[in-house]
Amino acid sequence: MTFTHPLALWLALLIPVVVFAFFIRRKLRRRRVPALFLWEEALGKTFAKARSFKLRNLLALIVAALITSALVGSVAEPVVGGSDADATVVVFDNSASMNALEKGDVSRLELARTELERLIYHKSEESEILVITTAGAPTVLAGYTRDAAALRKTAAEIRPTEQPSAMLESLELARTFAQTRGKGARVLVLSDGCFDGADRFLAALQSSEPIQFCQIGGALDNVAVETFQARRSPIGDAAYEATLEVVNYGDAPVSFDVEIGLNDTLVDLVPMTLEPNARDKRTLKYESTEGGTLSARVLIEDAAANRQTQDDVKLADLPDFPRMRVLLYGTVDRFLQAVFAAQPNVETERVSEIPDALEPDALLVISGDVPETLPKGKVALINPTSGANLFDVGGEEYETAVEPGSVDSPLTCFLNFDGAAFRGVRDIVPLEGVAVDAYARAPEAPVIFAARDPDWPDSPRWVYNFSCASDSIVLRTLFPIIFANLVGAARGIDDSNYASSQVLPDAEFNLRAPLDGKTTVARRKNDTTVALGASGGRVTLWRLFAVAAFLLAGLEYYWYCRRRV
Repeated sequence: MTFTHPLALWLALLIPVVVFAFFIRRKLRRRRVPALFLWEEALGKTFAKARSFKLRNLLALIVAALITSALVGSVAEPVVGGSDADATVVVFDNSASMNALEKGDVSRLELARTELERLIYHKSEESEILVITTAGAPTVLAGYTRDAAALRKTAAEIRPTEQPSAMLESLELARTFAQTRGKGARVLVLSDGCFDGADRFLAALQSSEPIQFCQIGGALDNVAVETFQARRSPIGDAAYEATLEVVNYGDAPVSFDVEIGLNDTLVDLVPMTLEPNARDKRTLKYESTEGGTLSARVLIEDAAANRQTQDDVKLADLPDFPRMRVLLYGTVDRFLQAVFAAQPNVETERVSEIPDALEPDALLVISGDVPETLPKGKVALINPTSGANLFDVGGEEYETAVEPGSVDSPLTCFLNFDGAAFRGVRDIVPLEGVAVDAYARAPEAPVIFAARDPDWPDSPRWVYNFSCASDSIVLRTLFPIIFANLVGAARGIDDSNYASSQVLPDAEFNLRAPLDGKTTVARRKNDTTVALGASGGRVTLWRLFAVAAFLLAGLEYYWYCRRRV
């Protein structure tokens, strides 16, 4: 027999106090009476029953000592029967699926916490417990300890997460810790079974090692936002795309709406109907210069079809649409200036001098003569009449048809050169050491291209070898697209500006775990399968001691009344 609270045995020191109290005699006080014959007759009868009184007093003393002993034993909480293992490694699943609500709107994590607290409450004073959580990666919350108070504090500090369960890795770590305590150690897994690699986990349960699995909760239906991602348009306009994937992990068809919001402002309401185990993945396109938090929220009336609220909402960060300063230098006409000013979040400014360096959000547009040296930063050359240190410009301007170049680029998105003839084209020959990527070209010369500046290799130089002073309706239609693409390329928006919420494995959303039906399994060394009780087969006796104290107190009260007769 062991005691849950052995320090309470110090209360046994009260037993000598009770015994000493029985030997304290009351001091008789002298009284004057008119006669003694009545007292002599009464005392004579009392002395005749002296032996009976002594026996009753002895029994009362014994009963009082037994009552005190029973109360002390009740407080110490003795335990007999199948004792706990010398050491227990608890693998506690606090992954996303443990947030699911069971009957009574109690989460699986709270049910698992209750089981852990019961295990701690009924453990013996000598047994040790180590706690490992599985969310994301195995984490040791409490090393081997016999301190029940510290273990209860650890159990209370376990918090829900939205991470997947690293159950197999946690189980392997738990085995390692159990081996350090020899054959008397066991591994106890508290989980709902909703994790990846369930087949390998079941195989581990069939091994000869003392691994016990206590399944928390049962099979539940669930509708989950499995994937939600957002990105800006790679061509530099204010559009953005949101990739949404919703899955019905249930046994019945479900109809619901998905609310798309940006910074708590409603953007769209997407109706969906999903068959059991079906998924709907779509790309939604919107437009906004404002960035912030983009959200996708499942709105469903049937609460029974959705028992995990944490995966009803997924968030993604939408980058702010960058601002751009366009500095115009040279012979830039009003039409070209209006084209730049019409772009969202663009400020245009005419400058008479070229700065030594450009800010990251600035684009310098030079029309006509090109200075000998170009500043560090983003520079666009329109209808250049000289090439500085990049290329040579020769010959007279001419009009020519244009065709796509050999390199794809955002600079030529949405452009169709069929039937378009560009004016003001000149013959351009790159200097030695200058690499050129042609995005559109005429038969004799590149028309839209990028040149790598040997002085500033990290500074883009975009060249437009044509004149914008044209009355052609076709060109007046192409120019806004061409220079809108230029602003987009200067902003630096590409596929790297991709923000998305964390995508969890399917098992964390599917609450109908492959281990359903195995409510409690414990694998013993003798190759028999038994149910795992919360107290490990131990019997607590504090209630019996409390009942014994109550019955003895009633017996003493009866004898006390008899002694007064």
